[in-house]
Amino acid sequence: MSVVHLRLALPAALLSLAVLPAQSDIKAQIEFAKSKVYPALVNISVVAKSYEGGRPVRRPSAGSGTVVSPAGHVITNYHVVEGAERVTCTLPTGETIVAKVLSEDPSIDFAVLQLDLKRRRDPNVGLPFATLGDSDTVQVGDYVLAVGNPLALSSSMTLGIVSNTRRVFTDFLGNEAEDMDIGGPKTGMFTLWLQTDALILPGNSGGAMVNLRGEIIGMNTRGGAGMGFATPSNLLAKSLNQIVTYGEVRRGWFGVDVKPVPDASQRGALVAHVVPGSPAAAAGI
Repeated sequence: MSVVHLRLALPAALLSLAVLPAQSDIKAQIEFAKSKVYPALVNISVVAKSYEGGRPVRRPSAGSGTVVSPAGHVITNYHVVEGAERVTCTLPTGETIVAKVLSEDPSIDFAVLQLDLKRRRDPNVGLPFATLGDSDTVQVGDYVLAVGNPLALSSSMTLGIVSNTRRVFTDFLGNEAEDMDIGGPKTGMFTLWLQTDALILPGNSGGAMVNLRGEIIGMNTRGGAGMGFATPSNLLAKSLNQIVTYGEVRRGWFGVDVKPVPDASQRGALVAHVVPGSPAAAAGI
């Protein structure tokens, strides 16, 4: 007696279900990531001072940030606290803590705040904080959460995937363009952005982009037209370490503005400008 083996021809769509993670698995990972970062989210309220016609003008604004140390260090965007005269941070629990701007790094649109922990309702209660992950491990297609306070509405979270890990903005000629001119120092000059389709709205600025391990792998900085852009965590970590250690960010500088050589047959770079008194000027460039 022979045995006949039957092979069923299942549709490809059904076969693919076998390799897809269960919905409950993804939800569990999201819940885990949320538990790691959500308690450390802060809603930042700012009263900023500027001058118009020689007179001081004060305006309220809001943004997002994340507590990243038990000592009360909060990371956010420079453009959130630019010109800040008064800063307060509100935790998801509703607790409001006064903060000061510890230092700023406009070149990557980054600022570090220091919470006044002595003025907490109960200084003995531990402060929730999140940790920075390794942004170099991020890959296109990874799930990420954008956490923040869009439109000044507290404690929001959206889900998306990473679309590009080294986004550079260019002008119409294809040259790399300095990003985000906000009327002061150019920001984003040294940033290779993490691009995502997770929804980022005004007010999300300074909030955390989080992987499903609950690590901050970027800072939400700008968004629109279905695209969001975050500053990679490894870039933030370098500035954060210098600010905590030295009270400022220290970078080497050369003092030249270079552009691509217009003639494709030539090699090198075109020196468009040399800053007077710079190391480049002293070297005879």
